[in-house]
Amino acid sequence: MDEQLNVLIVDDNRELAENFMDIMNENGYSTVVAFNGESALNVVSDRKFDLGMIDMKLPDTTGLELIKKITVMRPEMEFIIITGHGSLENATEAVSIKNVLAFEIKPVDIERLLSLIRQISARKKLEKSLNESESRYKDLVDNSLVGINISFNDELKFNNKKMADIFGYEDPAAMEGLKISDLIHPDDKEMVDQRILDRLKQKAKEVRYECRGIRKDGTEIILEVMGGVTIYDGEPAMYGLINDITGKKATERELEAYRKNLEERISERTEELAKKNEELQKFNRLFVGREKRIKDLKKRIRELEDGAEQMGERD
Repeated sequence: MDEQLNVLIVDDNRELAENFMDIMNENGYSTVVAFNGESALNVVSDRKFDLGMIDMKLPDTTGLELIKKITVMRPEMEFIIITGHGSLENATEAVSIKNVLAFEIKPVDIERLLSLIRQISARKKLEKSLNESESRYKDLVDNSLVGINISFNDELKFNNKKMADIFGYEDPAAMEGLKISDLIHPDDKEMVDQRILDRLKQKAKEVRYECRGIRKDGTEIILEVMGGVTIYDGEPAMYGLINDITGKKATERELEAYRKNLEERISERTEELAKKNEELQKFNRLFVGREKRIKDLKKRIRELEDGAEQMGERD
């Protein structure tokens, strides 16, 4: 077996008790034997058991009284009563106890007993697996970075820790019974109501939208909401995944303002550069024209100087 079922056998018939223990061990169960009520209680105080096989008559107590005492110590433990003194009264009293699963008469049908224990073992494994799955799911939900809620008829039935944090509540349980409309900004209630109605009428299986919320202290926040339809207590209900995007929106506004300011500065700089370039071009045109005139003037001076020299030579 993957995991042993822990069995406590309590019977003052030592030979029978030890035979039961051998059979249990051969079938893969971990077994401890006690021969009276007192020793059984001592064993249970030190060790956890899944199942007890208890004789109805013991030297120091009755099987039913022992079961009641053990249940106080180990409420998860279940029992099979085994007796050689069966009566309708005893059987009726035994099966009236919630955690007594069966009432077996000696001599015990071993195959039937083993079949019953195999069923108990399989069920306990399944329960353990489900409990572990539920625990993992609960941990996932409780530690989620997203607010999670379930609502029915506009009333919140479940909220995780993040949901409480978003709306300023210390304990998620404090939000149970609140209406969704209590958490929404008055100007956005009509829109949110319509989104909920669309989901209930199955016009939209899932929705995603933004709205404004109101925290417990009255502070306005911006929410991103994702949701759909689920079943709660057999009735259609809403589930919601909530993000507080107030900080994100503030950052987006700051970035947008920075972008606009940068664009304006770039535009102003571009205009300034264009003006400077135009002035430079004008200067260049003036300078180029001036240079040409200077060159022409120098050329004319040289021509005059050359002419004067020639005339002087002829004289």
